[in-house]
Amino acid sequence: MGKKNIDNEAVIKCSSEGKQKLKNNIRAVNTHGQYDGAFLHKIIDHIPIGIVISISQTEEIEYINKTFSLTFGYKMQDVASESILYDQAYPNTSYREKIIKQIKEIPQNHCQRSGDSAIETKIKCKNGSYRYAEISILYFQDRKLITFTDITKSQNAVKTLVKTNECLENLALTDYLTGIANRMRINSILEIELSRAERYNNFFSVVMFDIDFFKTVNDNYGHTVGDNVLVRIAEAVSERLRTSDCFGRLGGDEFIIILPETFKEQAFLLIEQIRINLSELDIPQKITISAGITQYIEGDDFDSLLTRVDTALYSAKEKGRNCVVIS
Repeated sequence: MGKKNIDNEAVIKCSSEGKQKLKNNIRAVNTHGQYDGAFLHKIIDHIPIGIVISISQTEEIEYINKTFSLTFGYKMQDVASESILYDQAYPNTSYREKIIKQIKEIPQNHCQRSGDSAIETKIKCKNGSYRYAEISILYFQDRKLITFTDITKSQNAVKTLVKTNECLENLALTDYLTGIANRMRINSILEIELSRAERYNNFFSVVMFDIDFFKTVNDNYGHTVGDNVLVRIAEAVSERLRTSDCFGRLGGDEFIIILPETFKEQAFLLIEQIRINLSELDIPQKITISAGITQYIEGDDFDSLLTRVDTALYSAKEKGRNCVVIS
């Protein structure tokens, strides 16, 4: 074939533009000349994208370029056919079948734009590690050119960003001292429960409590000990709750518990046991709590519910503290 039909400078680019020019040159070979494997192999060895050439009918692998071998570890002697390559690259059977199905669904044309029908996959390398790659395929004459663009760095960057965002979100919704929900998180959960109760006719109860005369702990032992007491209380209460319950600190020594699918009588039994347990904690100064309880009533909104439970808490204090009052 006429080698002048191949644009050598264009095909060595790693950009999407470079990949497109590679495909255009393959189209030129397909249209104007006979297949010259040796010359094509020489060209693709200089392309910083993993490339595998196979025979379309038999799926026998004819050539693997240097970038593919350096990136994923596989050489010609390791993978004689596409099926062997896929068996090693995708050891999980269901995942392998899914990827092969997607590959077979790529249209067999000669003029796909770069990125069209690309498949993102997780490939097991020969050394046992994993890398992420974007696969695209170009069919020409009786050959199949499969490109493997390594996107591991970008995938890892995305994962790091997602993890960072999750950590930041968790920090924004967590009480810095006790590790339980903060006021923002509590408000969000309460709005969700109000919405569920209104829409599905569900019910839930809310408990609000604070520590009786907590200021004396700080005065007698210092704020460090006071902070440790708050942490111990948060831990002790958390142990008594379900995963579906939401326990948070409103500020200072005031706490709140949201109990989905819980009647106020059931909430009373729970908080009464918690009150007893907290009074038995092994801490420098014995503590007691006062608590108020209310249950969602049809028509309640955020303010009416919190006002009612706060009133119940105030009543508990008026009764001498160290007790629980149901509104």
